Amino acid sequence: MATQAQIKAVQQLYVGYLGRAADSAGLAFWADAIAAGTATIESVATGFTLSTEYKAAYEGLTSGDLVDKVYTHVLGRAADAEGKAYWVDALAKGTVTADTLVSFIVTNLGAVDQATINNKTFVAQTYTDTVGAEYNASAGAEVLVGVDS
Repeated sequence: MATQAQIKAVQQLYVGYLGRAADSAGLAFWADAIAAGTATIESVATGFTLSTEYKAAYEGLTSGDLVDKVYTHVLGRAADAEGKAYWVDALAKGTVTADTLVSFIVTNLGAVDQATINNKTFVAQTYTDTVGAEYNASAGAEVLVGVDS
């Protein structure tokens, strides 16, 4: 059975990559795979970038547009010029890839921005837990609008 930390990490991936709360089945699948040792948070992130949903949202974006979209999902705003330049450069150098971008951004946030992703993850988890089988992806995205620090 997955730990709360594993569930939170997967929920953050849903928020950061897909801009929505996780559906119950998807969250359980990925978190349980991590708990069972058949997946890592890194391999789950890679799985997200290979999904049809991710490709539909991100395919053809420049590195700068990718960074802006992830910032919007994670923090509810576009990247500041300095942050955007840093992440675009990291993508160009290969020190960060599309499948590791969210994790790197989330682990390098300042206190106010960390509070934002923590709040978004909490709201997303509350939505996932509350709606169960009645999950709706549009509503899962809508609940995150306006959530900040």
